[in-house]
Amino acid sequence: MTTAASNKMTKTQKSKSVIGTMKYNTQLQKIDTLVKKHTYSKPSNESRPWSSPPNVSTTQLKQRKEIVEQSPCIRPFVSLKPDLDRVTNICCVDQTTFWIGDMSFGSIMKVKYNSFKTFTIVKVFTHSQCNFYDFCYDRKKDHILYTDRSNSSIMSISSKYEMQRLKSVKPLYPTCITVTPDDFIFVGLVDEYSYEESRSREIVKMAKNGTVVMRIQSIQDNLVRFTMPHKIAIHPNNDIVVAASDKTGGVMLSFDTEGQQKFKNIVTCPGVPFIPFGFTISKGGNIICCNEANGEFYILNSKGQLMKTVQSNLIGISARPWSLAFDPQQILL
Repeated sequence: MTTAASNKMTKTQKSKSVIGTMKYNTQLQKIDTLVKKHTYSKPSNESRPWSSPPNVSTTQLKQRKEIVEQSPCIRPFVSLKPDLDRVTNICCVDQTTFWIGDMSFGSIMKVKYNSFKTFTIVKVFTHSQCNFYDFCYDRKKDHILYTDRSNSSIMSISSKYEMQRLKSVKPLYPTCITVTPDDFIFVGLVDEYSYEESRSREIVKMAKNGTVVMRIQSIQDNLVRFTMPHKIAIHPNNDIVVAASDKTGGVMLSFDTEGQQKFKNIVTCPGVPFIPFGFTISKGGNIICCNEANGEFYILNSKGQLMKTVQSNLIGISARPWSLAFDPQQILL
């Protein structure tokens, strides 16, 4: 990317989104987490992992301290502002490299930070190149796999930034995608991008050559399990965990390796909307999801039981969380 192109991109896309980088372990590790030159902010004292914003009362600050002390896996550590209106997708390559994207505009960026405290954009794929719904990192091949809304296909971006179509899913449209440790792909398919019920909606497991080996239907025994799958990930116990919507609102679901439903959880209490676009799973098996509607984080165990609710504003995160990912060191981005 040329300097001129980078400047043009910075001017045309306002830096509105903020990624909160939070820590999973109980002790903050000293890592060189660096960000883009003009937007670096790091707490100077580990005993105060947030900066006191204006107009915040002593009571509110005490609430924040209590929340942080009780929730060691979710705490602010460092923040950065990429040149995207919002970050709807994130996945980590290593401790200093990750991919981020905004599904509203289709942009996917590979970004890097280093010990010289610089945050740089390595590569950008624009909306015209990849109008994506979701993407994931294929660690075995060092590829990005993404679902393209324009051509209804599963696409890949190689380590040399070559784009390739893996499989067309027409006449359906792809949504969420993930790759399993044993090299299979899970992808959500819908007949249209809406929240309407349909027997055409499903989650399929396929080989890299496109051969479908399992289907998880959205409607089973006349019961609607989901209508729109947003995000999917594989649990350490090999369960398939899905953030989706059904006719009543947002849900978190889990299926076993045979596609049988294990749990379905709306997480919040009645009357509180749940919009679960982003979630991730720790190595220990905890499911951390965020509610775009009110900015809350929910920590679930492998059975889908709610262990803790954390309000993002009480730990110094002002923006609504959209996407989550653990890096190889179990730092939560």
